[in-house]
Amino acid sequence: MDNSIAGVPLDAGAVTFDFDKGFDFVSGVHSPVYMDIRKIFYEPITREKIIIALKDLIERENIVCDIIAGVETGGIAPAALLASMLQKKFVYIRKKPKEHGLKRMIEGGEVAGKEVLLVEDTVSTGASSLSSIEALKDANALIKDCVAITSYDFPEAFASYEKANIILRTLVSAADIALVASKRGILSEKQENRFIAWTKNPYGTW
Repeated sequence: MDNSIAGVPLDAGAVTFDFDKGFDFVSGVHSPVYMDIRKIFYEPITREKIIIALKDLIERENIVCDIIAGVETGGIAPAALLASMLQKKFVYIRKKPKEHGLKRMIEGGEVAGKEVLLVEDTVSTGASSLSSIEALKDANALIKDCVAITSYDFPEAFASYEKANIILRTLVSAADIALVASKRGILSEKQENRFIAWTKNPYGTW
């Protein structure tokens, strides 16, 4: 087993490469890789590595928060585990307001006037977490940081976070994972290079 954090998604079977047919994202991106980071949380050993790495990232970057918020659905598990480890309050953000009951979009408790750290599993275009950020701001939460387990490193995503005055930090990029996959013989060097070039122009061909 590769002990690097970039190897954990591969160890968990959370990464699938397909340079023939590829995968279609809701955003319209056609990708040669699909990352289902939720699979990391199936096994204790892989989820522990990731949560400890997130904790270390938060401490290293001196990120201060009162509440840790998870983006539905992939960000809920890491956010809850991280909140438990750091002894912080936890909430999660729905993709859209609940249609019955109190019709909340933010579940778990009050966020007004509180420093909130948003947690995502994977960032591609950033649309889901940016929607959650807007919901938190509308609820008068104080938010300036988002951490994610992985990112495709699409230029438009980082531009969108910057425009929203949010600092995005990720444990590993898709390029990091591709490098480990190449070292393990899962990808050829040519495929790795094609993939990295594609991340810089995700609406182009690979």
